[in-house]
Amino acid sequence: MLNWPIPGGTSAHFVGGAFAGILLGPSLGVLAMTAVVTIQALVFGDGGIIALGGNLFAMAVVDVLVGYAVFRALRGVHETGAAFVAGWGAITVSALAVGVGVGLSSAFAYELGVTVPIMVAGHALLGLIEGAITAAVYGFLANARPDLVLGRFESDSPSPEVGL
Repeated sequence: MLNWPIPGGTSAHFVGGAFAGILLGPSLGVLAMTAVVTIQALVFGDGGIIALGGNLFAMAVVDVLVGYAVFRALRGVHETGAAFVAGWGAITVSALAVGVGVGLSSAFAYELGVTVPIMVAGHALLGLIEGAITAAVYGFLANARPDLVLGRFESDSPSPEVGL
């Protein structure tokens, strides 16, 4: 809930959806982020109830799925680097989704030519920090508790000895 205002009446902020997707897989990642975004809207007023559907789509679906897919595609090259690119890419693509949605909305004062560049540029910059945090936390967790890292065993399902 650290929000930085960006031009056009919206904000850039950390999401964590890529990490949720990497750690929990796409289905549970979407579920976890749905809970987080909903609690932020209902309890803290962050994002608001009217924008909840759009925020859930961008942060709980797009962010998680893009982060998971990018990580899975790149993890064979370098796991921690893949986590960085996943964190950066996921927040940038989810910002693109918001920029398109807001730009196409008749309820918003700005059009696509304004909303997309502002949302993407603001979040691509912030995404460098999001990627670094994602990579750092993933690297720590992979070293400290490799049994919790999805895909470290023969399949993408948790190992039986994890006890989940």
